[in-house]
This record gives sequence, structure tokens and C-alpha cells, in this order.
Amino acid sequence: MGAVGSALRVFRLIRFDGAGCAHHLLVQAGRPSYPNASQTADDAAEDLARSTADNLTRWWTRWWLAVRCPREHRPTVVGTTTSLDLPTRTSPISTPTQNWVCG
Repeated sequence: MGAVGSALRVFRLIRFDGAGCAHHLLVQAGRPSYPNASQTADDAAEDLARSTADNLTRWWTRWWLAVRCPREHRPTVVGTTTSLDLPTRTSPISTPTQNWVCG
């Protein structure tokens, strides 16, 4: 039997500020995770999630945002988190942003 991994979800919240407008994009990307994986494998999984989020953000900016709001926009990453950090129905939430790593 091969190694069994658990799929993680990486979320990135991005705010696009324009002249008189603001738009938000929540990107979700898959990240493979295997117990006892080498650091190289873990780095590759992180790079895959980051690359996927970057590509989705570029696509959204070029095709969705440009069509709906032709103004110039400045993107700012509000925060990132993984599916393991998200609150569940049984976990208490003290603040709306407690699980976000803001940067």
C-alpha cells in the first residue's frame, strides 16, 4: 500500500483597491500533505499551492475584474490560511480573523 496523504486547502484573501472601488477575491488552492515527508517534498507542495493561487489571481484580474471594472487596481494580500486552521462548527470563534495570517 502506498503512502496516504491528506489534502489541505490553502486560502488567500486579496483586496483590489481602485479609484473609488474595492473588490475582494478569496482564492482556494489544493496542497498535498504526507506524514513524514522530506523537507523537499513539503517545499514542493507549498510551491504548488502558491503557484496555483498566483495563477488563479492573475486569471481573475485579467479576465473577470478587467471586464467588470476597467479601472486600475492595486492588489493587496489581506491574509492566508489553510483548511486545518479554519474554525469548524464545533470550535468557538473569538474574532472573525483569528485564523488568518495577515501580511
